[in-house]
Amino acid sequence: NVAVEDIPPAVQERVNGALADLTSEESGPAGPAGDLYDAVVAKGESGDYTSIQAAVDNVSSGAVISVEAGTYDEQVSIDTRDITLFGAGQGETVIDASGNDGRGIEVNSSGVTLREFTVIGPDESSEGSYGVKIQPFSSDGGLPGNPATVDSITVKGSYKTELDLIGVQDGTVSNVVLNGQNTGGVGLALSNCKNVSLENIETRDNNWGGIGLFTNEEFSSVELADIT
Repeated sequence: NVAVEDIPPAVQERVNGALADLTSEESGPAGPAGDLYDAVVAKGESGDYTSIQAAVDNVSSGAVISVEAGTYDEQVSIDTRDITLFGAGQGETVIDASGNDGRGIEVNSSGVTLREFTVIGPDESSEGSYGVKIQPFSSDGGLPGNPATVDSITVKGSYKTELDLIGVQDGTVSNVVLNGQNTGGVGLALSNCKNVSLENIETRDNNWGGIGLFTNEEFSSVELADIT
């Protein structure tokens, strides 16, 4: 059973557009249901790509990427604005970045939505090893203050913080499980973030604590405020 609110907004718009085509004088939607997504990632030959990073690298701003169930042994970097990346569910779609350093997922652009998957974070003993790091300003000329949405994901096992937000404004983090598995850092870190809503956050076994609020002079153009 899928509720309407579980479907990414960009997909809802495309469904509504397809329904409008069906009831108009036009011949209907341009293609099958797969056309609702700009890219489908799958382990076999059923998708457009077998790698999440390959899909991310080949879509434009505003794209919706569906990642089917399976384990993807890779690290993902998103530098394009307004990308929606969603899987088949927590524990169903798994991004496994263990055995690496750096980030499991790194988001450097604004408006990105992450939904419905699990990330096994890099576990190499590097200060830069985070499960998911969202810093939506690097690709925007160094200007912080952009939205981000994280919903229904699990992040576990990274060497440092599981989910790290820097300079996010107008963000939502909901229905996440952040399991440090006795690694360093906090479950959820927010540095110089403003107007961010947190709901249904489960953290455990993060050695610095569950949720950490920080300020950093490097990102001082955004004050730490309005974390609900």
